[in-house]
Amino acid sequence: MNKPEITKEQMDIILRKKEMGYGMTNSEIRALHDFNRIPHRPIIDRDRTYTPIVNQVVDRIHKVNTIDSDFASSSPAPTTTYPFQPVFAGTSTTITYGTLNGVAPTNIGSTFTVPTSGTRYLVLTVYSSGGSVTSSSLSVTTTPPSAVSDTLGYPPATLSVLLYVIVNHTLFRVIGPGSLYALSKETFRVQKSMPSPDLLPYDSYYNWLVSNV
Repeated sequence: MNKPEITKEQMDIILRKKEMGYGMTNSEIRALHDFNRIPHRPIIDRDRTYTPIVNQVVDRIHKVNTIDSDFASSSPAPTTTYPFQPVFAGTSTTITYGTLNGVAPTNIGSTFTVPTSGTRYLVLTVYSSGGSVTSSSLSVTTTPPSAVSDTLGYPPATLSVLLYVIVNHTLFRVIGPGSLYALSKETFRVQKSMPSPDLLPYDSYYNWLVSNV
């Protein structure tokens, strides 16, 4: 008895899972491998004449076993959870564990309220002293954070980092896929008009450089 043929719609799902980085079953991997061996050709086109070699490849694709319990046509694709990602339960929202400079925000275990409609912003507020990060906290706001100005001698004492834009409970991540690291960085120098002999001839201004771990 012949196994069910894989359809163009099912192949589109497999290609989409590869593009999004989702996990795939062995049968999906085999189908993708065979598909890549015949680039720019449709998976199923009974009205088209193929060469004998292509016919063999297409036959193998048609015979891919589609009875795996987690095949894309019958089960939702797996999802990836990132640090600082909101998780919804109605309008109650928790945030997955993430760190800044190796330390979690002080309220990482809190529950926030996010309406099912409208736009909200998940913000990480960073506190520092003398150029060193001391703590951070999460908040959900109705407006995005403002730009942070450079300051003389040390980076700003407070920094707001936008993590997610949430539109009608749809997530838009605006940082990379990992936790965060904030580093003090000199941004520019201003020459002094009459520097003292024992001091630098310029003033240094600083800000924060935030990147993924």
